[in-house]
Amino acid sequence: MILSTHGIVGSQITQFVGLLDTYPNAAAAYSLRKLRSAYTGSAIRVRRSSDNTEQDIGFVNNALDTSALTSFCGSSNGFVTTWYDQSGNARNATQTTAARQPQIVSSGSVLTTNGKPSANFDGSNDCLFTSASPFSATETTLIGVSKLNNTGAYLRLFCIGNYNDEHIVTGK
Repeated sequence: MILSTHGIVGSQITQFVGLLDTYPNAAAAYSLRKLRSAYTGSAIRVRRSSDNTEQDIGFVNNALDTSALTSFCGSSNGFVTTWYDQSGNARNATQTTAARQPQIVSSGSVLTTNGKPSANFDGSNDCLFTSASPFSATETTLIGVSKLNNTGAYLRLFCIGNYNDEHIVTGK
């Protein structure tokens, strides 16, 4: 669409189309980037290490609102307590044990991989759980992006099945 006001032609405006707009019907979807144009919720809930206060962090321009994240955390560390499911199925991934929460802010700086915000799972015990399995017994396609930074005994992106009576989403 081209907009014109008083004879001046403006720039072309494109509407955001997320991955879930193109490929709907996901059982669960987690990302630090917006995946569906109609999604209005937050990306993550973060715990600030200085006082253990938690706050939801949303999106700006379809990416994690890093300004809100650094403003909330200040000079302390920030940890993901909830990663919100953008599929519309409310299968949020959570971790209530502080020592097992993935880190997203270190001393006031957002952790990044290739210039993009990223959660750092420590490779030993960090994980997020869902209360209901997002996986089907008859068909499943898992798509995940992760970067392995070290070796360890706890290096799974997904663990299908019961783990401590819950379902687990872990990663690096």
